[in-house]
Amino acid sequence: MVIACIALWAIWEGRNKNKNEDRVISKATILSRIFQQIKLLGDGGIFKPVNWRGYLHLVTSLGCNLRVQSPSLPRVVKWTKPPDGHFKLNTDGASKGNSGESGCGGILRDKEGSIIMAFGVYLGRETSIVAEMKAIQEGLHKLCIKGIRDVMVETDSQLSIQLIRSTCCNWKLRPMVNNIKDMAEICNASFNHIFREANGAADYLANQAVHQADSFELGPSTIDNHLKALVFFFCQDILPQWQAC
Repeated sequence: MVIACIALWAIWEGRNKNKNEDRVISKATILSRIFQQIKLLGDGGIFKPVNWRGYLHLVTSLGCNLRVQSPSLPRVVKWTKPPDGHFKLNTDGASKGNSGESGCGGILRDKEGSIIMAFGVYLGRETSIVAEMKAIQEGLHKLCIKGIRDVMVETDSQLSIQLIRSTCCNWKLRPMVNNIKDMAEICNASFNHIFREANGAADYLANQAVHQADSFELGPSTIDNHLKALVFFFCQDILPQWQAC
């Protein structure tokens, strides 16, 4: 379609010059103008290889330098075990509206991927960011009580990590952020983002707290089968969820 428009414009331009300026424009000149315009658009990245499919050889023969980019490869998203000597705490918040009925949850695992502790906390009516932050705060509080150190905290909330790493934040959240920073220092905790697709266990716990409208803490012997299945599923080498690189 683009080449047809370029060709028609070149023919129209030649016709007008022939009629109004009494200039004879040869077919070779018109073709040359068409090729120049095609090459200009090709070199400028206007033409995409995907638009030409089986006609790349035709376009390149006209002088176009199409920028062929390698397709981005998908990568598998999964939960990974922490390194030796470390624990991993995954947290998530759930809010049925912003604000709305909310809860938070978290799950602590060791270097083997074994569950040490899981929890859910019902928060009542809260915003989504408060639910996300409360999940981290509650998790760190439990770690401090149990004396667990060297913890990698993972959340799918980029905003939560930004707030914790920043030097200033909303005044309503400041006490919570400061408390998280204090406990993180005690637990020697680090904070990292994880894709939502690999944080399903913590998401399940947060939603359970909202559904039950109650708080709970689970140990290895009291973990329900649904949570066990989620933990097993998200630790596998191959998952159906994908993220573009």
